[in-house]
Amino acid sequence: MNRLKFRAWGQERHDLYGKGISYSNLELMDDSILFRFNHFETDEPIIMQFTGVYDMNNKEAYENDIVIVHHMMVENIPSYKAEVVWDKYRFALRNLEYDKLNVNNTGYGLFGGITTYANLDLFGVNLNIIGNRYENPGLLKEGDFNK
Repeated sequence: MNRLKFRAWGQERHDLYGKGISYSNLELMDDSILFRFNHFETDEPIIMQFTGVYDMNNKEAYENDIVIVHHMMVENIPSYKAEVVWDKYRFALRNLEYDKLNVNNTGYGLFGGITTYANLDLFGVNLNIIGNRYENPGLLKEGDFNK
């Protein structure tokens, strides 16, 4: 079983300290589980969960991370940029570069739309985390940020 981990983003924290991401510490109580964060400067932080997946550099992948997807077993598929998202009941990758793969952005499936984490090992996919949507909004194309 993967250990539950969370991180939180707050724009105010970023503006004050230059780092808007805070990681949780797990505290077990007699009757509850507590995820404690460093001090927040906002009443509404954005909470992101650890997916249980590590990238090719052994970095933990969290919701809203932006990754480069490398298909190792299929030569004809170019690497592309994707965002780690929560899709209904699972973590998944949302393709941010449909034009690179010649597919439309409405389909679900391995190469267009959503790729589930379950498919990563099956299809020999490696991830390289290059940032996240909050600290690195420039990694998203115009129109991707609010999806």
